[in-house]
Amino acid sequence: MGNSCRRAGRRYAPETSGSEGDEDAYKEGRGGSGGYAMPPMHAGEGVSGLCSGGPGIVITGGQDGSAAMWRWGARGAKSNADDDDGQEGAAAGSAGELIHRWDAHPKAVTRVAYLPAAGRVLTACRDGLVRAWSPADTHAPVTHFKGHTLTVLGLDALEELGQACTGARDYTVRLWDLETADCIQTSKVARNVVTFVRRVPGERAVAQTGEDLRVRVWDVRDFSAAAQTLEGHVNIPHCCDVSPDGNYLVSCSNGFDDGTGCEVKVWDRRVGKVLFEMRSHEMSTNCCVILPALGALGDTPGANGQAKR
Repeated sequence: MGNSCRRAGRRYAPETSGSEGDEDAYKEGRGGSGGYAMPPMHAGEGVSGLCSGGPGIVITGGQDGSAAMWRWGARGAKSNADDDDGQEGAAAGSAGELIHRWDAHPKAVTRVAYLPAAGRVLTACRDGLVRAWSPADTHAPVTHFKGHTLTVLGLDALEELGQACTGARDYTVRLWDLETADCIQTSKVARNVVTFVRRVPGERAVAQTGEDLRVRVWDVRDFSAAAQTLEGHVNIPHCCDVSPDGNYLVSCSNGFDDGTGCEVKVWDRRVGKVLFEMRSHEMSTNCCVILPALGALGDTPGANGQAKR
């Protein structure tokens, strides 16, 4: 599944929902559109980050400064999470079992990533820090990755290399040593306000989108210059994903209520050009993901609450 974008998925905010339909959907373990609903956990604007934690496991980050690990589809199971913070476990009949919850973020959690070999969770925050968490300790992070000076909006792991990559609003992309938390490499490009970072499968590389309307691919062995730059967006790209063979990249962008912008671009990285565009969203397209198992190039949730494939 990978690390997802802000405002990903259906929002569940207990103090703001107030909808009998949503409440009934949660109790029955289903979403309003036929999908399964997770129990309410993140307050405020709800879920701001999402990634897979392995088979049947989902990790979420919230605008309320919390992160949580769920067992997806564990209907009728009781939560194993500690109740020291007063949080109740998942209700019987719900679609998710809360396994762990981490609350020690002073501001909103913007991105989450999972390290399967280490069994740890990475969280990026609006305070400019990235934290590594162990499920064995929900009260304090294992370590901090310090270096960014503004909100971190890009995060992905290269665990087999012992590294993670982040990008922030401070114009920088940073590569980190997961063991020591040292910053190995930094690239700073004027006006490159990073909006997303994604690992390129099968390569020692990451792709990132930025507010300067470019998609860049960085070789993690050398941050002195981007290995590839894709130009063509006229609206700010919010997210990107890369095909399993590394040949194709999909990116999606900001837009307006009248449908201007909101485009999804599919790129052929081998020639550095756009293969085609999709323009069916009527508001900003906040997230995109390639679904090779379904034979689909993109699944794109828009700001109007619709997901299209």
